[in-house]
Order: sequence, then C-alpha cells, then structure tokens
Amino acid sequence: MKCPNCQGGKIYHAVHPVYISCSICAGTGILPENIRYDPAKGATLKFSRIDEHKLTLREYCIRYHESAITRSEEERGFFQGKKNENA
Repeated sequence: MKCPNCQGGKIYHAVHPVYISCSICAGTGILPENIRYDPAKGATLKFSRIDEHKLTLREYCIRYHESAITRSEEERGFFQGKKNENA
C-alpha cells in the first residue's frame, strides 16, 4: 500500500527547500508490513483525548506515561503490529 503519510514519496518542506524522509515508511513510499493504517480508530483516540480528557498531546503523554511520537502516529491512524485486514 502506498504510504498515506507522504503519499508515496519524500515529504517536501514548504518553507525550506529540503526533502524529509517520512517517519512512517522511512522514505520508501510504501507502508511497511508491520504498520496497520486505520484513520477512523486514530480519529477516535484523538477525539477521546481532546473532548473527554481535555488535554493536549503533550499533557496526555506526560500524565499517562506514553510516548508522544507513538501517540501522535496512532492519532493519525498508524498502528504498530501485524496488519490485520479484518480489524
């Protein structure tokens, strides 16, 4: 599957003329086998954090001892682990 984060290529920073390797696919443009993409589940996590907990990402991660990088990826729909097409 084409990487939804970078749309199949490197991310071009609009302000500075540099290419940034995608943190999800490492610049390959293909979603790795160990990443499951579920944007609906990610949106649910983000909604829960904002509307129920009333916390910023940083506040949430400090309070619940989570990695901000991992939580950010999950809220954007990228989950570590084996792909499960039926999940």
